[in-house]
Amino acid sequence: MQKLVVHAPPTLRRLELHRSHGSNAADEYGAALHAMAFPALEEFSCRLDLSDAAIRHVVTADWPNLHTLSFAMRGYSDALYPQVLPDEPASEISEVAPLFARTGTLRNLEIGTPSPTAIANAIIAGGALARLGKLVVRSRRVMDAQVEAELVRFNPNARYELELRPPG
Repeated sequence: MQKLVVHAPPTLRRLELHRSHGSNAADEYGAALHAMAFPALEEFSCRLDLSDAAIRHVVTADWPNLHTLSFAMRGYSDALYPQVLPDEPASEISEVAPLFARTGTLRNLEIGTPSPTAIANAIIAGGALARLGKLVVRSRRVMDAQVEAELVRFNPNARYELELRPPG
């Protein structure tokens, strides 16, 4: 990951990070995110659970051309099987909340979260994502139906997806 950060061309437009072998892979990737300065980056997709610090770096990164962002929050894929359980309050909302208050060039957002109701409420409260072309909240937990309806009223392009199979 450090090599990518150092040697990636400044014209890099699309970056996808996928699962890797080893229990510390997500931590190692996350630790390098703070150094990513890709001025031409348009799409960033991270298919591993990011720590709070890594999320903070992603949502505050200076990627002026970013239009598509997809990531999973810590705890999203912990369970081997779907946990169709009521949502639990998210403690890490403060790390991702700055994204919901500013969009810049962002047009498409997908978030994997263990706390879909809390994230949906934070998105609505942030106010800036009302006009995204695509807004997906994905989880293995059940989002409150009333909050889901409010999210769709807030952004007609929004949808909630209950993950019924393990990611990957």
